[in-house]
Amino acid sequence: MSAAVRIGVSACLLGREVRYDGGHKREEFLVEDLAPHVELVDTCPEVEVGMGTPREPIRLEGGRVRGVRTGRDWTDELRAHAQRRVSELSSLGLAGYVLKSRSPSCGLGVPGVFASELVARLPELPVVEEDALGDPDARDHFLTRAYAHARVRALVDGRWTPADLVRFHSTEKLLLLAHAPGAYAAMGRLVAEAGTRARDELGPAYASGVLAALAEQATRGRHANTLEHLAGMLAPGSSLTQEIAGYRRGDTQRRELLERIEEVARRAGNEYVAGQTYLRPYPRVLMAA
Repeated sequence: MSAAVRIGVSACLLGREVRYDGGHKREEFLVEDLAPHVELVDTCPEVEVGMGTPREPIRLEGGRVRGVRTGRDWTDELRAHAQRRVSELSSLGLAGYVLKSRSPSCGLGVPGVFASELVARLPELPVVEEDALGDPDARDHFLTRAYAHARVRALVDGRWTPADLVRFHSTEKLLLLAHAPGAYAAMGRLVAEAGTRARDELGPAYASGVLAALAEQATRGRHANTLEHLAGMLAPGSSLTQEIAGYRRGDTQRRELLERIEEVARRAGNEYVAGQTYLRPYPRVLMAA
């Protein structure tokens, strides 16, 4: 699975010495934790457009990107480069992107020139700034979306059959329920059209529906409801019910419950529950304890 998950990233976050001062902004989670599980594709628009390292710092002024000291205008070069580079990255099948915050080229909130082109051209791509990776919930949401993006694109971009779509959806249902209960029902109705609706219409519609649903962040309450749903398929009235109540109160970690439910499902031989991607939406070692 890891070979199919490609994550774009601002090069300075990987420890590349591409900053204006010749330094970097190495992000430990990306380098030490995530890198063994995915393929990281790095970009530094400022170096790639020919600014060099070290270099004069730049800033955004009235929608233009200018050198802080000389006033040199880099806007047109950066925009042209962003268009070319995003086209190249699009062909790689990226599953997500981590951008450097507050950067005139890569920042989302600024907004940077490259970041603006990226989100405009690839609106379904999960994109986050590195600051968010320090928040367990935001990191969980990004990784859940990125891995789902890779899975669903691998399905619909391949030579799938109606049976393939039905099998795929059956493993994703509880993940959808946790994020968007309304979409959970809607996607079920869409999958029911497999075999009757044109394949070239159904595939893109399903992929877009899944990605839109997962863009909605799951709440603790929705997670608790989903966990109860799974527990009810395994052992109604068991100790799992009390443990889930503890999670709802904030006393228990979701990771612990996922491990417990997976263990109970395997012991009971319940392949449907054990096969739910909700239990392992991405490598569990990356999930906050």
